[in-house]
Amino acid sequence: MNFFNNSENNDNNSFFDNEGLKNRVKTCKEYISSGQTLAYLENIEEAIQMCIEFDFVEDGIYLVEAALEIAPYNSELWFSKGIFLNNLFAYQDALESFNKALSLNPNDPEILLNKAISEENLELIDDAIESLEECLSIEPANEEALFNLASLYERNGQFETAVPYLNKIVSADPEYSDAWFELGYCYENSNRLDLALNAYQKFIDIEPYNPTGWFNKGIVLMRMNNFEKSIDCFELAIAIDENLTSAWFNCGVAYANINRLADAYEAFKKVTKIDPLDEINWLNLAKVCEDLGNVDEAIEIYSKLLKMNASYHEAYLGRGYCYLQKGLRISAIEDFTNAVLLKHSLGNLWKEEKSKWLLDVFKNIIKLKRKVDSEPENNSAWFQLAQSYIKIGNWKDALIAFEKTILTDPSNGLAFYGKAIVYFYLKNGTDAVESLRRAFQLDAKIKDRFNIDFPSIIDSALFRKLFNFNK
Repeated sequence: MNFFNNSENNDNNSFFDNEGLKNRVKTCKEYISSGQTLAYLENIEEAIQMCIEFDFVEDGIYLVEAALEIAPYNSELWFSKGIFLNNLFAYQDALESFNKALSLNPNDPEILLNKAISEENLELIDDAIESLEECLSIEPANEEALFNLASLYERNGQFETAVPYLNKIVSADPEYSDAWFELGYCYENSNRLDLALNAYQKFIDIEPYNPTGWFNKGIVLMRMNNFEKSIDCFELAIAIDENLTSAWFNCGVAYANINRLADAYEAFKKVTKIDPLDEINWLNLAKVCEDLGNVDEAIEIYSKLLKMNASYHEAYLGRGYCYLQKGLRISAIEDFTNAVLLKHSLGNLWKEEKSKWLLDVFKNIIKLKRKVDSEPENNSAWFQLAQSYIKIGNWKDALIAFEKTILTDPSNGLAFYGKAIVYFYLKNGTDAVESLRRAFQLDAKIKDRFNIDFPSIIDSALFRKLFNFNK
């Protein structure tokens, strides 16, 4: 029985379809089941190669394992098995197959290339690099090995190390677009922006309709503060792919930087339509509304954000600032209070041995209460007692202790600061703000402490407005 007829048995498989391969596989399986594997080994090997090409993984595994029973020292069969196992994500088994293939044929660069893929997926990065370097020692100009090696170094953040490999590729093959793209990425991450710009342009010259190329070039131009040209790049990326969210987003940022606020508004509006679940998109839209003087719309967007994520402190700060602009001070302070509480966590005070820690705090409280009972003017004892009460969330007694501290020492800025924290937790924002203001007046260094205890708050326009601090 003939396995292939003359019309099928040629090097050009472009007209070969899945059905034809299925028939070949079926025939090979019949040979195997009838004990004729050795007689038709060459035909089975050809079918295995076709299974690799057309991704018939399970059939390929069956055929290659049957062939290996007859020809266990065939390097090509072990290599093929490794490829199938890689495709099944069985990287450890694939690695063993590639090692077996190499033991039979140690100078095959293709085996080393695929072995490196298994090693990379097994997080054996040093081994993967070694395999690729060995491949290059056999074929110094192997573009795939050069590219994969550069990619591994990129993955480890070793961008400068990756550059020579990529340059070697483009020197030999100036039309290798992926190498130009990765070269641009490496230069960009190494802050060699002029070279990055040139590399991305080379990529675009080869692939002018690739939106990512235009986008990356735009990012580099924006980092160079060339916002007008970056906008041109982002707009071209959008023209190619209208739903490229990152291009719309950065286009909006670039517009805002050159005060084209109406265009920035439209860009961010588009982003929220494409990706309505990304909170940062809504935040940027709200900020542009503020800049345009559309305070009511900004408040509406901030409120929408807080419905999406009640823990979004930036939205509280933004909405609070808008409330201040409308003269709604109480609402502004309420939002400021919520933002402050979101950035401060007493949970950091609680240790793993919670009960022992609590016991120590309570023992200290008892000791300090006895101290202030016998020495009612002892400022230090009152202050320590207040701090201990804060640790256990006893806001009422903490407030009394801080007030006693202030009574004995009206210039104690830290006592006013502690009092402000208590008021925040009691949701008494107005008194909290006034106590905090007094603390800042008494001791300018308390602002630094506030920034540590409540990060990201003092950078907000709301904070600066409430406390009359300039940026």
